[in-house]
Amino acid sequence: MEPLDTLIQRWLEWDQDPSTRREIEKLQADKDDAGLEKRLRERIQFGTAGLRGRMQAGFSCMNSLTVIQASQGLAKFIKATHRGTEQPSVVIGRDARHNSEKFAFLAANSFEAEGIHVWWYDDVNPTPFVPFAVLLKKADAGVMVTASHLKILRKRGPDQFPD
Repeated sequence: MEPLDTLIQRWLEWDQDPSTRREIEKLQADKDDAGLEKRLRERIQFGTAGLRGRMQAGFSCMNSLTVIQASQGLAKFIKATHRGTEQPSVVIGRDARHNSEKFAFLAANSFEAEGIHVWWYDDVNPTPFVPFAVLLKKADAGVMVTASHLKILRKRGPDQFPD
């Protein structure tokens, strides 16, 4: 098991969001090892509703860093499983709640950085618009960002991806 100090340093090295960096720095200054363990020891997991968690700092929570990392992982999966001659693509939608636009933007940047075309809704949209657009645009996947989670939708079959 990695020492807590290693997890703290990794978070502070990778996280570029000043507000979540401050959260971890404050927990560290307060010597709140239990709080740091809870936030940094485990990774946020995909469940039946996608990536879901409290919006706060830490690898086990919803925040800019975990959204970027999840998007990078999905991008690698799309590239590894993409069939066809056209550029792989993903549809991204969002609702109007707190951080949805920010998380959708971060996800879009992650996909674009991996060479995946992003179909982007200019405004908020209801969740069913994303799977509709995945089918319409023949995209490889869809991501719907809502208040506290990131839902993944596929053009063929279940929402979940194999381990």
